[in-house]
Amino acid sequence: MDSHQSLKSGAVVSIVCERDGAQVSYDAKVIRDLGGTIEVAIEGFSEHLGRPLAVVVGDSTTGEFVSVQESTASRHALSLETWGPWQRRSDRRTSARFATSYPCELRSRERVDPGRCLDVSLDGVSVETAAWDEPEFTLAMQIGETGVELPCVAVRVAGSGGMTVVHALFDDLSLEAGLALVGLVEASRQQSNAA
Repeated sequence: MDSHQSLKSGAVVSIVCERDGAQVSYDAKVIRDLGGTIEVAIEGFSEHLGRPLAVVVGDSTTGEFVSVQESTASRHALSLETWGPWQRRSDRRTSARFATSYPCELRSRERVDPGRCLDVSLDGVSVETAAWDEPEFTLAMQIGETGVELPCVAVRVAGSGGMTVVHALFDDLSLEAGLALVGLVEASRQQSNAA
């Protein structure tokens, strides 16, 4: 989802900050977007805004956001060093994630690659594989004696240490696949609790 266009000077964005254990949002105007660093002006700027977590563009359903790695405050501006890709809020999983290490396969019409499921939730999964660039795929796993095939849509692909991590949402699950997913998530939850 790293297709976000550069922010124009004067554009209004929201800066989400952590302050006293809560998330607080502040409206800001973009001074300039340097591609990886965004400088903004916040009316009534204060050092007590909290720690910036993200820059948000758009509304709560169609908006995009990018994480903030570091910030530097000057007298009139806040310089935000961003990291990771721009993401749509709708691409985020909303249910609890449970760490796993199940072997799996990513299958598309063109190819089949082995992988390892890193975490699973009722609405998505993270999978580590050697390389992957297909937007839609089927995640195939063997859980005990049960084979599970879950249709997925990749929302983010990130490289790390020669491996690729595919973050995906489940897409149009059949009743059978949905029930298999519930079993998979419950097994993963039990393993997480036992560890």
